[in-house]
Amino acid sequence: RTCLRPDRLQPGTLWVDSLVLLLGTGIFLPPLLAILVAGLNPALFTALTSTALWQAAGHSLLIAIGAGLFATLLGCALLLTSRHLKVRKRRRRAAALWEASGAMILMIPAVVLSTGLFILFMPFTDVFALAPWLVVLVNALMALPYVLRTLSAPMQLVVRQYDRLTDSLGVSGFNRLRLVELPLLRRPLALAMALSMILSLGDLGAIAMFGSQSLTTLPWLLYQQLGSYRLTEAAATALLLLLLCLSLFWLVERGLGGKNAAH
Repeated sequence: RTCLRPDRLQPGTLWVDSLVLLLGTGIFLPPLLAILVAGLNPALFTALTSTALWQAAGHSLLIAIGAGLFATLLGCALLLTSRHLKVRKRRRRAAALWEASGAMILMIPAVVLSTGLFILFMPFTDVFALAPWLVVLVNALMALPYVLRTLSAPMQLVVRQYDRLTDSLGVSGFNRLRLVELPLLRRPLALAMALSMILSLGDLGAIAMFGSQSLTTLPWLLYQQLGSYRLTEAAATALLLLLLCLSLFWLVERGLGGKNAAH
């Protein structure tokens, strides 16, 4: 059900909303335009023929897809367990604590988490051989709070509206998931996965610990280019990263969420 603000048509509210939107646009739009203008330089074609650039782009996409899938699956598992505790077991406090556990990762920076994993695995194996998987794990955990925030309300709404009906019809388990849950949660799931992928695509924290000559992502390549003052190459890399973020978000949200996912 769509909930509308009761003060949405008042002149004062319209002015405040317009001012907030204008300020927000003024904050994030100029950097994006700067990337676009700087990236469209005469050396763009030469930069785009770089093997290192496309190798980094491929690594970034694979890591983003893996992190997005893992974060979404982990978020769904946490929310399903929390919902079961709340609805079936009537243990609201345990449900709230279980769901809040997924947001505790916000208190730990990605670099600190990466360092902990590095120290943990270093005595037992070659850490850099596990680097792609560890980067996926860190990025997925860092995106988990946003997945929980995106899916929590829709999943609670589904159980409030359809739990008794599915019980009366004897629909449970995988059939309930396939016939009821997934169709109703298709758009929120697509949005959660898209957000997770974009956060992973632009992350620099985990790759700064596990990056190497054989594992480079676009943010890490951009950092190296800026550090060596290769500004034209850095501008092209930033432009490609921006286009990949926008394209991936649109494809995942519309592809998985359906043609009318934006509505």
